[in-house]
Amino acid sequence: MGHPTRPVSERPDAESARSDLLAPAVIIMTVSQAVVVVASLAAPVLAKTASERYGVEGALIGGYTALIFAAAIPAALICPAFVGRWGPTRCAQASLLLAALGLLFACIPSIYALAPSALAIGFAYGPANPASSALLRRVTPPRLRSKVFSLKQVSVPLGGFAVGLASPWLLHRVGWSGALAVLAGLAVMTAIAIQPWRRSLDAARSDVPERGFLAGLYAPLRLIFGRADLARLALTSCGFAAMQFTFGAVCVVMLVDRGGFSLAGAGAVLSTAMAFSIVLRIASGFAADSIGGRATLAIFGVVMALGAWCFAAMEPSWPGPLSALAAVVLGTACFSWNGVYLAEVASVTDAATVADATAGCMTMTFLGGLAGPAFFSAVALASGGAGKAFSCFAVIVLVASASLVWAGRRPRQAPAE
Repeated sequence: MGHPTRPVSERPDAESARSDLLAPAVIIMTVSQAVVVVASLAAPVLAKTASERYGVEGALIGGYTALIFAAAIPAALICPAFVGRWGPTRCAQASLLLAALGLLFACIPSIYALAPSALAIGFAYGPANPASSALLRRVTPPRLRSKVFSLKQVSVPLGGFAVGLASPWLLHRVGWSGALAVLAGLAVMTAIAIQPWRRSLDAARSDVPERGFLAGLYAPLRLIFGRADLARLALTSCGFAAMQFTFGAVCVVMLVDRGGFSLAGAGAVLSTAMAFSIVLRIASGFAADSIGGRATLAIFGVVMALGAWCFAAMEPSWPGPLSALAAVVLGTACFSWNGVYLAEVASVTDAATVADATAGCMTMTFLGGLAGPAFFSAVALASGGAGKAFSCFAVIVLVASASLVWAGRRPRQAPAE
């Protein structure tokens, strides 16, 4: 009944044409986001060398990462305006060039160059998901949406794995500036390599409305908080991201201090959780396409809550494998939910609003990632330990999971496909 009024790109007879673009779209968005992740992690991975180069404490490099995410928030909000004007593939190319610029700033032997470096990389990081969601929602059949979005989100742990492997090797052979310059060259070459696909992938960019800068900053937030389903997803992601970033920040320290692990052993446990998350990201996409995205996210929340309580209860008297298991279960759940989340956001929106919805929801995700570690530290200091802080996070994600289950009991009107 509604089919005659749909945009051409949304009609069933266009599905075969769209499916021809699915593979290149997934590859391009996965690779480009992985390269931006590499840029965002290069300086933190080389934090010890950075502290020696700039004459500051290594822990202060954490401020570099915080500045990246602070810049990513306005970049994500304004991204839909450029998706409408340029198309998602061109936005991905622009992100890659900004990432290269940020890495080149970091090559300058001055601590004052780190601020523009972090800002440029943050401006590259923010648009990644709004742009890719706008493209992937258009070319992905609904029955495959969670699988495709989860596969694309493998780019994050892959980028982390790549930078952890390549950066120290490059540092040893070509030095700090040389290593960052090589990574900047990789970003530029990736932007050039995807150019042949730009015209076909960006053909439907008019599906996304164009707007000015100030309206672009406001529109995504107005959209998500004007709809209960999007607001619930956004706030859930805020809690999940707070748990994710907090675990990433304190896992190694807690395993060393409370689990009796060596630094290398604790790092290996964290790496194991990251490796398992690659598998679980893909598997959760299959689960979400079978039982629903909200149900899958609720399961993630329950596992995170139980894992947080177990991890918080860890004592030096625990057997090493038991402590490692608690950390791996919590870490794997913390690092695996993002693809299902983005697919669910895309599922409750249409082609004209998916970029706005993703931008608004990712803003709340970034805020959770920024605020989570600070909130954890404040609760831990006030309560005298990490146990109560993790218990607070467990309650937060459990409440978020319950809200998703409760919302799932009510019927919703899916957008036209």
